[in-house]
Amino acid sequence: MVAVDRGTDIFGVLLMAVFTALGGGTLRDVLIGYFPPRMFTNFHYVLLACLCALVVFVIARVYKERYVAREKMIEQINNVFDAVGLGVFAVSGARIGMEAGFADNMFLTTFLGATTAIGGGMLRDERKRLRKRRARIHLEHVRLRVTVRRHQRQFHPRAA
Repeated sequence: MVAVDRGTDIFGVLLMAVFTALGGGTLRDVLIGYFPPRMFTNFHYVLLACLCALVVFVIARVYKERYVAREKMIEQINNVFDAVGLGVFAVSGARIGMEAGFADNMFLTTFLGATTAIGGGMLRDERKRLRKRRARIHLEHVRLRVTVRRHQRQFHPRAA
């Protein structure tokens, strides 16, 4: 929904959906030493994430006015499903950690459950933050070059 709200094209929506849906499980697999992570060995995970994102993208584009008019209600419904999904993925991640041989380490299994549940959303948010940061740094670099050029003209008229 974040990508659709920002007017992202279909490829951006699909990429963000895969990051968000599978990022936590991928982090969990890397932490427990399961290589390659499950998302790369079972294409059904990626396919399901892309299919869900495609359905949401089409519905949001076709019914844009209705979506905007009912945004608050849709957000509340989305929060309920999000909470249920977080719970399911937290239990699933903890179970996979236990099956991997870490059942005696309660902190690690809890951490793996939390990582599975919220890791993808954190990756998505971090990606957005880094994208904004790079743009700002790039603009500062341009300003710096403009300032240097002005000083070159001022002190060395032929150099510019």
